[in-house]
Amino acid sequence: MTDSDALLDDSFADADAAAALYELAAPDLPPPTSVRREATADPEIAIWAVHAKGSFVRMKVATSEPAVARLRRGATLLPTLAARGLRVPEAILVRAKPGGSSVTVALERRLGTTNAAVGWPILGAPGRIAFAEALAKGFSALHAPGASGASGTSGSATPPGEIPWRAVVEDRVRKRVGLLRDADVLSPESGSRTEAKLLEEASRLPVHLVPVLCHGTFALPAAALERRAFAGLSDFEGACTADPWLDVAAAVASLGDPAGAPSRRFLEVYGATMPLPADLSSRLDLYSGLVLLKSLCVVATAFPSEARTAAERLTGSWSLSGAHPTN
Repeated sequence: MTDSDALLDDSFADADAAAALYELAAPDLPPPTSVRREATADPEIAIWAVHAKGSFVRMKVATSEPAVARLRRGATLLPTLAARGLRVPEAILVRAKPGGSSVTVALERRLGTTNAAVGWPILGAPGRIAFAEALAKGFSALHAPGASGASGTSGSATPPGEIPWRAVVEDRVRKRVGLLRDADVLSPESGSRTEAKLLEEASRLPVHLVPVLCHGTFALPAAALERRAFAGLSDFEGACTADPWLDVAAAVASLGDPAGAPSRRFLEVYGATMPLPADLSSRLDLYSGLVLLKSLCVVATAFPSEARTAAERLTGSWSLSGAHPTN
C-alpha cells in the first residue's frame, strides 16, 4: 500500500491524514493550521473544515464513482448559481487522485461562520423567524427559472420541457420502501402501509411538470449563518431537477415543528413569490414522506438499528397539515 492509499483509508476519520490530503490537493494554498471533521448528510462524502492562514476552506472527499459524480455536480453548480446572484460558496478546485491516491477532492471557501443547524438553538424565536424568511427568499431565487411551469399538466404525452413527474415519484416511493424493507428497517406490513399511503397521494400529482433546479437535501444543515443571520446555501451535491415544492417540504422538515412559527413563516414568504398549486396540502404531505424515506435510507446504510427505531416512531405519522398557506 502506498502512502496515498493510506491517506484514502484515513481521510474520513483522521485529521492528520486529512490535512496531508489537503496539502496534496492544493499545494499552492497555505498549509492548514487546523482541520475539523464536519457532519454530512451524504455518508459517501467526507467534509473537513480547514483553517489556513487568512482563510477558511471546506474540503470534500469522495471515493466511489457515484459520490465523485455528486461532488463534481455540486462544484460545477456553484459558479453558475453565484452568477445568478445566489449566496453560495466560492468553488476553488476539484482535483482527482491528488498525490496518486484514488480519492477526488473538492475545495470551496467557507460560507458564513456557523452551520445553521448548529446555530439554530441559540437564535431565539425572533432570530428563527428572520432566518426562515431569508431562507424562503433564497429558495425562491433558486427555483425562479421555469418555476411557473411547475403546476403541471394532465396530458398523457410528455410535452417539450416537461418530465413524467408522477411516474418519477411513484418509482422513488417504491425503490425507497423496497430498500428499507430489504434492510429490515421497515417490516413487510409497515412497508406495505407506507407505500400504499404515499402512492395514493402520488396519484393526485400532475402527470407532467416543468422541473426546476432543486437543492435536494435538508435545508437547515446546508444553510450558513453570519452573525446569526442567513448567509446562504451550500452542499449542492444532491441537487436535482424536480418540483420545487419537494425542496419546500425538506426545508420545513428541517425547521422542526411543521406547524411552528418558523415553518409557517417560511411557507408564507415562499408562497408569496411562487405560484401555489391547487393540491398544495397533499403535495407537501407526500413530499415530506419522501424526505423521511430518503433520510431513513441514508441512516440505514451506517446505523440500521437507529434507522429501525426512527422508522417505528415516525413512519406514517409525518404530516405538514396545518402548516401550509392557502390559495
